[in-house]
Amino acid sequence: MVIGETTGKPSSAKRDCPVWEVTVNINAFSNYHGKKELDEMLDDIVQVLTGSAELEQIEIAGYYFHGLEIDMVEAFKEEYEDGTVWQHGVVRVIVKVEQKEM
Repeated sequence: MVIGETTGKPSSAKRDCPVWEVTVNINAFSNYHGKKELDEMLDDIVQVLTGSAELEQIEIAGYYFHGLEIDMVEAFKEEYEDGTVWQHGVVRVIVKVEQKEM
């Protein structure tokens, strides 16, 4: 698994300390011949993230955590010139945070 690209944007401009929506892509890879292993990996990622958010167990240094949303889950096959085939999955997560005062 690889934590990939992140982007951030303010979710409201009407606050002194804006709440940010940070989008994070989590990539998972499997060289298993079918999609079963990748599907299990993606399910585990979603379960851990949503469960941790519901139990308020997510802490980000310097920020107040305001919530998490699974934006997208995608799976596709990648075929390479050497004949190898990998399954690639992406879980896109939107995390809402507010910076603590410095």
